[in-house]
Amino acid sequence: MSTMDERVLADRYQLQAELGQGGMGVVCRAWDTLLQRNVAIKVVSPTLLGVEGRERLLQEAQTAAALNHPNIVAIYDVTQDGDSPFIVMELVEGTSLDQWESPGLADDLRVAQQIATALESAHSQGVIHRDLKPQNILLTADGAVKLSDFGLARLLGKTRITQEGTLMGTVTYLAPELILGQGASPQSDLYALGIVLYELVAGRPPFDDESPTAILTQHLHAPVVPPSSYNADINPILDELIIQLLAKRPEDRPGSAALVAQRIEDLQSPKVSTVVDALGSPEAETFQLERLVRGRMVGRKRAFDQAVDIWRDAAAGNGQVLLISGEPGIGKTRFSQELTTYAEISGGRVLSGQCYATGSLPYMPFGQMIRSLFENELLSDYSESLIANLLTLAPDLKHRLRSRSTPASAANDGQQSSLYRSVFTLCQLLAEQRPLLLFVDDLHWADSGTLGLLQHVAQQGVNLRLLILATYREVELTERRPARQLLAELSRQRLTQRIKLSRLDQGQTGMMLSNLLAEEINPELLESIYQETEGNPFFVEEVCRALIESGELAFANGHWQRQSDRLTIPQGVQLAIEARLERLETKAREILQIAALFGRDFRYDMLLVTHPYDEEVLIASLETAERLQLIEEIPHSGFMAGPAEFTFTHALIKSTLLDSLSTLRRQHLQ
Repeated sequence: MSTMDERVLADRYQLQAELGQGGMGVVCRAWDTLLQRNVAIKVVSPTLLGVEGRERLLQEAQTAAALNHPNIVAIYDVTQDGDSPFIVMELVEGTSLDQWESPGLADDLRVAQQIATALESAHSQGVIHRDLKPQNILLTADGAVKLSDFGLARLLGKTRITQEGTLMGTVTYLAPELILGQGASPQSDLYALGIVLYELVAGRPPFDDESPTAILTQHLHAPVVPPSSYNADINPILDELIIQLLAKRPEDRPGSAALVAQRIEDLQSPKVSTVVDALGSPEAETFQLERLVRGRMVGRKRAFDQAVDIWRDAAAGNGQVLLISGEPGIGKTRFSQELTTYAEISGGRVLSGQCYATGSLPYMPFGQMIRSLFENELLSDYSESLIANLLTLAPDLKHRLRSRSTPASAANDGQQSSLYRSVFTLCQLLAEQRPLLLFVDDLHWADSGTLGLLQHVAQQGVNLRLLILATYREVELTERRPARQLLAELSRQRLTQRIKLSRLDQGQTGMMLSNLLAEEINPELLESIYQETEGNPFFVEEVCRALIESGELAFANGHWQRQSDRLTIPQGVQLAIEARLERLETKAREILQIAALFGRDFRYDMLLVTHPYDEEVLIASLETAERLQLIEEIPHSGFMAGPAEFTFTHALIKSTLLDSLSTLRRQHLQ
């Protein structure tokens, strides 16, 4: 603490020492000269609040002042000195929770129960904290909990990113609905309580990263690793409570803070050990699989920074298309999730749609976007004719039309033209409100109607605050795919930018494994996994999962340990590769199986004398495999270059081809 000048606020409060600083301003110890008592004063920075903000601060503080509970910091007064508003509060002698050293699990539960009790008292009076975090949780010298800053967080809009990309507030404790700009509720306070309790008992937060956007993306999408993974003293009942508190949807969390307080009290009962023993322990493999820390993006910082710049440019009114490409399993969808999260927390609106290899209806991605929009917006905001046209894409919502008219089918050219205009009009209206991002996943499987509509919006939306984000696999862009023509045309018109995601190098793969296993990776294990997966993120995760399921990798004595030198190709990887191999004709697959017997690399002349078909079939098969990016030719320089030589683009493609051969077939081919 530092000694302050003999400054007196409002001719009454004599400032004595600075206690700390936060997002709202500075907190000081002061002496109330009227009532002759020590108080704490939070002086709010006048630059954060205008006239309207000061009025709202007064209202929020008056509401919080009505709270009377032993676990809530009492508010005595709220006023201002010149242009500086300040809040006068009870002075709590002690420390904040982020500086507290817990003696053990029993004390953690005692603290959490008091927090829940305080929240229940506030919620019962209609007050939501909105910014529960360890810095706002104070502990007195005798161990009592005091919650501060009730209801004040929303004054600063702490869940959004500024135009410069600076995140306001603490991202570690934000509930998913607050990240998306939705309203706070008692359940969002319970989510923050779950984070606080997780951090108390596990010694680390459930979601962590150097990038604030990455943390927010994990809040929205990543599964929770049970805290017992980091603390063996945590029983399954406490695990279950914390995981329920951290449910992505508010309705899946406990119904009230009172229920949480009761469940924590039950956990402290001597009877709980009997219940835990009766539950038994989970299967070792299942429990160990839950230790994997999934949902973190590695090795994409440069590409992500580029994508953010493109989004900002589009949000400024330069509408464009951003394409994210790469091989299957490379992380295109995960990358896009992070970008759409950034777009939403920076004030944009995101509408998402998915294309499917089979079973897709015409315009399905746009139908998904319309459905999600109209399920959360008032239809009265749009004209009757516009809604009628748009609901041809989502006819199951037609019951929400204000009139009894039935949406027409977009079957003929005239109706299609009307539909195109309506979708673009909707994009105009939405982009006028705030920047708009339309996300289409797996564009390579899109139908011609979706592609035509996408092209229309892209061409007409160059002056809108609009970004069309789409992922695709180059391997799927064959001549028969209509997406190939669309991408070529948009590229010709210079409407697109592309980011191609490559495989992780060995160092990045090590970072990914360290994240997955939550510890430093053994160099030998890294080498063996990298050789097999070659840095494909999906393959890396699947191989880890397979090693754990087979018992070849086990968590023992506080560390992951390799139990054997064998490395099994997991079923998920095999299925992903098999899906690509299924596009080969029988003869072409047999030729590649023969090639796989030679190793990762093989020569054309050796294959020519061993396969059973004529040379034209061989050449056509190799050309098809190249086009599908299953193999690639090894370039040779010089006039006297030898026979053509090829390599499998991934070691696991060769392994999968060999695994599909029976022993007799392999012996016959050899």
